[in-house]
Amino acid sequence: MSTLAVLGVIAVVQTIFLAALVAFLLGRRWYDRARRVAFSTGRAALVVPVREWLVADGDLAPVVRGLSNLPPAAVVAYTSFFVRGNVPEERRRELALALHDAPWIRRAIAHAGSRRWWKRIEAARAIALAGTAADRATVRRLFDDEQPAVAVAAVDCLPRVADAAFVGVVLDRYAALPLMVRHYLQNTLSEIREIVEPELVSRLRSGAPAETLAQWIALAAALDSQPALKAVAALVYHDSEVVRAAAADALRRVPNDATMLTLAVLLCDENELVRERAAASIGFIGSPRWLNTLEASMHDRSWMVRRRSALALAQLGEAGRLAVRRLTLEEDPYVANMATVVSGLSSGALLELTED
Repeated sequence: MSTLAVLGVIAVVQTIFLAALVAFLLGRRWYDRARRVAFSTGRAALVVPVREWLVADGDLAPVVRGLSNLPPAAVVAYTSFFVRGNVPEERRRELALALHDAPWIRRAIAHAGSRRWWKRIEAARAIALAGTAADRATVRRLFDDEQPAVAVAAVDCLPRVADAAFVGVVLDRYAALPLMVRHYLQNTLSEIREIVEPELVSRLRSGAPAETLAQWIALAAALDSQPALKAVAALVYHDSEVVRAAAADALRRVPNDATMLTLAVLLCDENELVRERAAASIGFIGSPRWLNTLEASMHDRSWMVRRRSALALAQLGEAGRLAVRRLTLEEDPYVANMATVVSGLSSGALLELTED
């Protein structure tokens, strides 16, 4: 074959490829535009049925039909977004029952075992919308997914499927979860507090590893669970400084005289992190009665404790700020320097530094 013939074949192939590419791009553009139009039309058609259902206590069936008319690729994500932002908690159960047997819900849940992680997220969202206890095993699998985004989506399913055993599994894995998943999980667990609290209390009374106990203590504080925080109070003398520090931090959620006495004891702990957390909690509670205790802790050998004690003093109002200014005249340069730094802070800077 001559060179000219070879070049001709290459030109033909390139022309065919270019034509196919242009056809694909035009087809894709048409498809995306048709899908956007269908989505916009379907969303607009939902306005009246949703208003009549939520405001006028009308029939829910038109809402379910309207959701079913949305494009299949968008219906689960949009419905999940719509429910979170527009449907009151007391009406969500009614919607969940109506959606349970919708073909697009069942189709999405069937993708829980898909190799594509975004399909697994869609399955989790569908269960969060209309799942039942029958979907518990599926949620367990999604919660164990290697993709954190899938695990986060599975967290939303807990109010639909969780029982005491499932909550126990979640709590046992809590300390090993990524930080993002733990933070997201806290909000969801607060919705099923009546199941979570007994399981959490029983674990706080166990001989679990120190790091795990510390994470459970932090969860008790985040949930503001009084039964769990009562169990935390028994851990302030734990052998591990990690647990004692977590307990000192959590006790700020129980502002009473017994707590303040406990924090004053922890302010003398051998570990500087425990002392620092105790000072932070005293400042958070903000009782002026403990001004002298914080002034004394300004002489701590650890700069971290001195810093936190100075910030805690500044949180006690005008009396605390006066105490900080007096400490700027101390003969001990370490105390005077720390007091000078804190006394010059604005209210906004003080708030920012004491939020942790």
